[in-house]
Amino acid sequence: MRIFRFFCVTFLVVVFSSTVAFGQSLSRRHSIEIEVECLEAAMAVIAGLNGYNLDSQAFFNEWHTWANFTRRVDDWAFRHVQEVLRSLGEVHSEWENAVELGAEISDLNTRFVVLSQEMERLSLMMAASDSLDVLIAINDRLTRVSRDRDGIIGRRNLLLSQAASPVIDIHLWQTAEDAPPPVPASFGERVSRSFLNSWGGTVRFGGNLLVFFARYGLSMVIWAAVGGVIALVALKKFGKRKQEVVQNENAE
Repeated sequence: MRIFRFFCVTFLVVVFSSTVAFGQSLSRRHSIEIEVECLEAAMAVIAGLNGYNLDSQAFFNEWHTWANFTRRVDDWAFRHVQEVLRSLGEVHSEWENAVELGAEISDLNTRFVVLSQEMERLSLMMAASDSLDVLIAINDRLTRVSRDRDGIIGRRNLLLSQAASPVIDIHLWQTAEDAPPPVPASFGERVSRSFLNSWGGTVRFGGNLLVFFARYGLSMVIWAAVGGVIALVALKKFGKRKQEVVQNENAE
């Protein structure tokens, strides 16, 4: 009876998951860039749309204003939200990416059934065994199988949530019409900027040079001193040996 109940529950879980997998097996992500006349009004419209923000950023100053949203929406409202966003202003770019998840979800369902059956067998073996060593070994295996099955459940739930809730990346910006044109720099400002850049480069080079000598100067001095001592000893020995050779030649 216990085994029959287990297989019934497993069958129902697999059938339900497979139905969801084949019905909603796409993980979709949409990105849209829109230039709007009033950013605050556009943000108010987005706040009233289906779903919720995963991330949001906004920047305001006198001349430039922009905002970014990463919003998760329900699958049934996905196309409606796209249409509303397109009506906010001038669409400069738009793209959509879809990833098929059905095969992975089906594979996870199969692995879930296999691990569930193994857990049932291990539970029956544990109930029938009276050996402590066997019970310990079965319990260790049962723990690993249970952990693997929990990981499969978590991954499957994540994929199902991605299929059920697409993500939309929204990029909005507004540029003031009365923004003044950029003022070209005068000749004196350009010369001054060039001089400051050159002086800054010289200062950075000098600083790097000082750091180099501070870090390696002592070791260089030590090695130079050691090399000088070795050279003096070698020259002294060479001179002494040459003198001995000359003396031997004179003696002959």
